[in-house]
Amino acid sequence: MNFDAQEVLVDSSLHQLGPHFVGALLGEVAAAQRAFRTLSKDRGSRFANVARWRLADCSWQLGALGEAADQYRKLVNAETAGGELAIARYRIARASDEQGKKSAAIDGYQRFLKLHPA
Repeated sequence: MNFDAQEVLVDSSLHQLGPHFVGALLGEVAAAQRAFRTLSKDRGSRFANVARWRLADCSWQLGALGEAADQYRKLVNAETAGGELAIARYRIARASDEQGKKSAAIDGYQRFLKLHPA
């Protein structure tokens, strides 16, 4: 049997990353955020884009709404695969609303509703 060392390494990364997905769901968000940050910088990993999206989710869960909105905005604008566009667009608008940026919030909510109707 022939093994690709890079594939084994990537699969190993996913195996190690799995508990962090669960950790984020169970409230261990800061630890998950550190793991996602590390993986998001690994350009050779097929999971780097997913980690970028989860990194934004962690920022949101930790209450860093402005930081999360900036991360989501970059991901949406770059059309980065691996994330949920509707959630990102909603959270961008919500962050603007929370920051008192009413015009940006209204524009964001309208865009969200236009692109993601119920």
